[in-house]
Amino acid sequence: MLIFEDPKEAYEFYKHINIKFELQEEKVHDDVPFKLEEQQYFFSFYEFDIPNKSINLVSIAADALLERANVDSSIGISK
Repeated sequence: MLIFEDPKEAYEFYKHINIKFELQEEKVHDDVPFKLEEQQYFFSFYEFDIPNKSINLVSIAADALLERANVDSSIGISK
């Protein structure tokens, strides 16, 4: 997991990834394909505001796991 502070406006990173990888607004946050030394990889990212600069990694990890399990984390039921 890589966490960084981006000084740009909201959604600038999203726009950059969408254009750079020619995603046409499809799956921009999840499974972005790229190659490194001819090996195919994928990356995902989450962009959010952290006003107090403390990070709740447990919540981030839980949401990611629930999303992979296709469960709505706000109500805890399968989609």
